Amino acid sequence: MTEVIFLCFHYLKRSDEYHRIYGYDFEDFKKYIEYLQNNFPIIDFEDFKLFLQGKKSLPPKCSVISFDDGLAEHAQIIAPYLQEKNISALFCLPTCILRGEMASVQTIHFMTARYGVRKFFKILKKYFSISDLLWSDYFDGTEDNLKILPLYSKIKEVLMKKIPGDKSRLILNTMYREVLLKDDPKVFDKIYFNSEDVNKILKMGHRIACHTDSHPFFMGLDIDDDKAWQKEVLEPKNILSKYVKQPIDIFAYPFGGDAKDFDFQKWTAQLKKSGFKYALNAYRNSKKQEKFDPFWIQRYSVQSKEKAEDLKNNSCHYFI
Repeated sequence: MTEVIFLCFHYLKRSDEYHRIYGYDFEDFKKYIEYLQNNFPIIDFEDFKLFLQGKKSLPPKCSVISFDDGLAEHAQIIAPYLQEKNISALFCLPTCILRGEMASVQTIHFMTARYGVRKFFKILKKYFSISDLLWSDYFDGTEDNLKILPLYSKIKEVLMKKIPGDKSRLILNTMYREVLLKDDPKVFDKIYFNSEDVNKILKMGHRIACHTDSHPFFMGLDIDDDKAWQKEVLEPKNILSKYVKQPIDIFAYPFGGDAKDFDFQKWTAQLKKSGFKYALNAYRNSKKQEKFDPFWIQRYSVQSKEKAEDLKNNSCHYFI
């Protein structure tokens, strides 16, 4: 029997004008890797697949690490560092970034980091009408009295959960082009890596997975809508498969969630039909142990300022 934990990483700590982005310090990240190598040696996801197929043995304890959203620091700092350590990681990519488009979640993160939450809220109010939605249907006028974190939470809830995904993307893409991009013409390259970077990390021995196209709130995605499924799941799968010259069979749910809050069985059936064999979730609260399901693999989303031993305490431990 093997004990396996799965971890998910996002932002490194920044020192530029977007320093308010919550991220882990690179020196802390090195400590995380050292801790894992000493306690839960990091394995290649491909080796984990072979283990499930009965074709490979694994250490008594091990871990799989992954990095979501195709962030520039993943390609420029993380991937080379892991290569030096002979470690293979999984990089989960939203394919919109490969054609030069922001994922909606990063538009929110980087605009609030640059301008602050209250100014972002004012910019949002200015551009909200292009969606043909009524501002008063989503904001009740009490927002100016909210503290920063509750206001930020309400903004994200409206943009990512309450209004239709295509409307939210229209608003955020317009805000990005007309405000953020004008103020910082090089911002996209500061946030994401590009097609060349995908090839580079693959040559380093890393793996890639499908993380949809635009990183929508997946629980709000109508999987009975063939057009939406094609755009957010099938097309990204095909795009990424061309890089590795074989079908991508790993899907990573954007944002993560709880299986009881959506039609998990229906999603699993659709993913299987689309050629996926594994699906990864991400969570932030401590989980001790769950029954292993290849279509609901729980990854602990590592937070800033965590201690290395927190990785063990907060991870979901699978005994397979």
